[in-house]
Amino acid sequence: LSLGYYNDHFGGVHDVYKKEPIYDVEIHVGLFEDVYDYAVFFQDVWNRVVLTNESLRQFSFASVDFYLYFLLHFIKHEKYMGSGLRFYIDLYVLRNQLVFSKDEQREITSVLSTFGLLKYVEGFFEITDSLFIDKKTIPAQMKELIFAGSVYGGHTQSIYNSMHRYGTVRYVFRRLFPPRRELVHKYKFLEAYPFLLPAVWVYRLIHRFISGFHRKRIFREIRAVKRFSGKEVKK
Repeated sequence: LSLGYYNDHFGGVHDVYKKEPIYDVEIHVGLFEDVYDYAVFFQDVWNRVVLTNESLRQFSFASVDFYLYFLLHFIKHEKYMGSGLRFYIDLYVLRNQLVFSKDEQREITSVLSTFGLLKYVEGFFEITDSLFIDKKTIPAQMKELIFAGSVYGGHTQSIYNSMHRYGTVRYVFRRLFPPRRELVHKYKFLEAYPFLLPAVWVYRLIHRFISGFHRKRIFREIRAVKRFSGKEVKK
């Protein structure tokens, strides 16, 4: 903060600090939130790293774990907020530079299959090959989402994905009344006093309408919900 950064997010597995014009620093205490099934694979990350520079106390993943973390991180963003072009570029580079033995390839496949993610990753491979190798045409809507998705996807794509998963009514209900597990990272007192959840719902709604920044995002979200409700989401 003394260097001019402001806190953009606090709690959960990481704190986020930003500074104009481009700086974005994430300080992690974990890799994945517990809500993801595959979080268990990297739950105790210190058992999966090796010391690579003792004087700097620098630790690194072995190639298999690094590749698996990249794929799971890719899935996390693509499933919930979409993903921009950079993830596909990174995947193309890693597939060309990392060489795995047959045993290592079986381990990667086994981990992805355990969490039911193998088909999902194969979809990434198809898109990457179409973009950089085969030069095949990909669907126009998918291309638009990839090229408009910045690095980590976008808020509009997140709304579409969530509405597609829950349906319009359930999506709106969850946005107005999020479950406690989603709020406890920001409102830590909910761990000890879960009965205060309704009060947090009311405070959260009032605070967002008072804040000009959040109010603009609310109206953008309302427009997106109207746009995606009905046939477009069902399709």
